[in-house]
Amino acid sequence: MCHDSLIHPWNCDSLRADPLQPPAGLGPQGFFLAESPIRARTIWLIDGFNLYHSICHAEKLHGISGLRWMNPCLLAKSTGDFLAPAVTYFTATPHHLRFQEPEALSSQLAYQRALTALRPKVVLRHGHFKQQVIRRRSSDGRYSQLTEWKEKGTDVAIALEAVRLAHEGQVDEIVVVSGDSDYVPLAELFTSSFISIRLRFAFPVGRTSRQLMRLAHGSFGLSVEDYRQAQLPHRVILPSGKFVVCPEAWR
Repeated sequence: MCHDSLIHPWNCDSLRADPLQPPAGLGPQGFFLAESPIRARTIWLIDGFNLYHSICHAEKLHGISGLRWMNPCLLAKSTGDFLAPAVTYFTATPHHLRFQEPEALSSQLAYQRALTALRPKVVLRHGHFKQQVIRRRSSDGRYSQLTEWKEKGTDVAIALEAVRLAHEGQVDEIVVVSGDSDYVPLAELFTSSFISIRLRFAFPVGRTSRQLMRLAHGSFGLSVEDYRQAQLPHRVILPSGKFVVCPEAWR
């Protein structure tokens, strides 16, 4: 369910101290350390439609709704780190749906607008959809052609961004939200060439990859409960002062 409270653009950056940890500089036994531990710089790179289709599958499988209005900052906190990592959310706008499924298009546009309220913690990167002609063979041996629209370039864009961040030394850890086996070469590259930077994968529900799990140690699966606990409020205040609400079809 979409929450009823408001979220303001500046709320995503607020930090919450962990009551189970000693104050900064104070050791577990009560004495002060010479240097406070440095928290790893972490960034999440989210394959938006890989996550979206996982959410739709989870809603259908469990007979529930209201999981698509996702707050990526809260989802990233599922790592157990009380400081929310930075997030780059890779998506594309399905303009091809404007005639066949206008409600689906408007829902995606509303969500993209809502994510702008989470700046600067969340950065949007836009790809594109490409029309493809698929030739299929039926049971009687005849062939037919179908036209499908596929989101293109997201896996390449995420891989390039991960390599750029690693090469420039901007992060200590990268978490890629996807279970797509196309990322196997990326995992192999980090194993051999960027051993000082930790690469992990957060697998959306129903999209675990054994190959990626083997190559990227510490990778983990997200759960329906993670989705449920990471929802935006029903009404989101935008940086302009206007607001956007959770689409009715997503509630």
